[in-house]
Amino acid sequence: MQKPLVYALDFDGVICDSMIEITFAAWKAAQSLWDDMQGIALSEATIQQFRQVRPQLETGYEAILIVRLLHIGQSVEHICQNYASETQALIKNHHLNIAELKSALTQTRNEWLKTDREDWLAKNPMFDHIADSLRYLVNCSEHICYIVTTKSEKFVYEILNAEDIYLENEFVFGLDQPLNKQQVLQKISRQYRGTNIVFVEDRLETLLNILDNTHLSHIDLQLATWGYNTQDSHKIAQDQQIKCIDLPTFNQMLTS
Repeated sequence: MQKPLVYALDFDGVICDSMIEITFAAWKAAQSLWDDMQGIALSEATIQQFRQVRPQLETGYEAILIVRLLHIGQSVEHICQNYASETQALIKNHHLNIAELKSALTQTRNEWLKTDREDWLAKNPMFDHIADSLRYLVNCSEHICYIVTTKSEKFVYEILNAEDIYLENEFVFGLDQPLNKQQVLQKISRQYRGTNIVFVEDRLETLLNILDNTHLSHIDLQLATWGYNTQDSHKIAQDQQIKCIDLPTFNQMLTS
């Protein structure tokens, strides 16, 4: 089977296992916003609870809201069942805004990078064998690789470059771009008309929304089952004719 020409890859949950890093970064950022969290260490229990809520998260700043909800005693089940209403209520009741939350998380990460880059990178490992697979793909002249993520591009480059993976700016679409993922995919589709495009994403809701976009009906949508999703997500994806792909198959796809 001929390998598609263009790969569009999500980053967190597909390439990078950033779960530990974002939990710590969100906790530190939350401490700067809520006095009652200052001086309190992030517990292992909270990390494990965050892991269970993580599939709900779409954009990094939401992690701050998740750790706050966990800190004030909201259960994992309640947060997952009422994610949108609880996070929006937190923003409204504490007079926050998305720009402020994004800034708090970015500043926390910048300070972490500045003071202990090795520790920050260690908490952002790539999933097994992906560094080798991605390095091969990026250096392969026959195929194209894009990163399509809600993560800040600066942090994407830090993690990629640490693994000797170098992508030009035009191939990385992150938080700093004024485009959502569907708009990025439409842009890529216009640039590569008539070619096969594969989009690999670990967030089911993102893929389901793309199904409703007739301009993107030609894209091969794949759910990364090793990422931040659940068995229920896999079943829904399969019911919607979205391919579920495991990590070994993904690595083989990128290098075959």
